[in-house]
Amino acid sequence: MKRAWIIPAVMCLLLLAAWPFRWEKGPTQTVNNGALKIVHLRDHWTGQAWVALYGYDAVNNRLYSGEMVPVPSQADIAKRKEQILASPEEVKKVAELRKRLTLPAISGGGEEAEWEIQKEEERIESTARSELKCWAWRKRNIATEIWAGLVALSALMAVILVVHTSRSPRNQEVSTLPPQ
Repeated sequence: MKRAWIIPAVMCLLLLAAWPFRWEKGPTQTVNNGALKIVHLRDHWTGQAWVALYGYDAVNNRLYSGEMVPVPSQADIAKRKEQILASPEEVKKVAELRKRLTLPAISGGGEEAEWEIQKEEERIESTARSELKCWAWRKRNIATEIWAGLVALSALMAVILVVHTSRSPRNQEVSTLPPQ
């Protein structure tokens, strides 16, 4: 097996060649009279949608230089929102607010409870969105770490096999001349 190092070397090169094909570039938007450029991207490895931000956002008073932000789908947000709403704490909180809704209008509890229910739903949606963004970052980082680990492992194996083959006794030149 003189050339066993070729397999991990080819594997390393294939993994390195896969990197540029990870991201699919989608449409580009400009907002705030061209001050902010939004580039839509799709990660082929994780199947997630992302946006890259460039420029100045006057609404948030922030300057962006290629910051990546995950964009969870509305279906995923709704699904996570339902999971949060099904938790015992949220069920109890919503039941209390709905109970306050049935109070007589004289006490003013109904309007306040309606407003609180609306705020609670907004908070739950915001929580669902932020959790999905955190999970998207985690998933992206795990995919990148696995890729980097495979590249490093295949490169290391190729180097070890090259060194091992070059030091093996079969590869040492043996002189057939008698010693003098």
